[in-house]
Amino acid sequence: DRNLPFATIHMLSLLQTGISLEKVFYLLSEIKEYGYLSEEFGRIYNLLSLGASLTDSVIHVRDTTVSERLSEFLDELLLTLKSGRSVKDFLVTYTEMQLALYRSDLEKLNQAMKTFSDLYVGIVLTVPMIFVSISLMLSTISEKVFGMDLSQFLSMATLILIPLINLGFLMFVSKLEI
Repeated sequence: DRNLPFATIHMLSLLQTGISLEKVFYLLSEIKEYGYLSEEFGRIYNLLSLGASLTDSVIHVRDTTVSERLSEFLDELLLTLKSGRSVKDFLVTYTEMQLALYRSDLEKLNQAMKTFSDLYVGIVLTVPMIFVSISLMLSTISEKVFGMDLSQFLSMATLILIPLINLGFLMFVSKLEI
């Protein structure tokens, strides 16, 4: 889904040079940077090579792909092919729409990262500083903090507790699907 806007721009630029849509699918299937899209475009090209029509190849991949956005793209491409509209005009419109969606996704990701950076500062940096400050205040009342000398307690907190908090936060963030 992330590569679809760039692949459609690439498709448009190839079509504008006069390359056929069938050849465009082949060329895009050879570009491994598109990841899953390359495989799906390769499936279309393979079906074309076996003698299937362009519309039948696109229909087959549209119906079997796991990507909802790719399925929608192929569905709209089919409508364009069947209606006789210009594929180039369709790609111009579709690319603009996909770039707007991509920009929106990036803004959401940016906002989520800002939130997590605030959480990180709050949890991993501020909480240990408060904990150490409270420990220092407790040391004025008692020589031992939680049954340990102050230097032992601060060493344990620095070497064990703070890294565990950091590790827990990183595990939490890695489990999130952003």
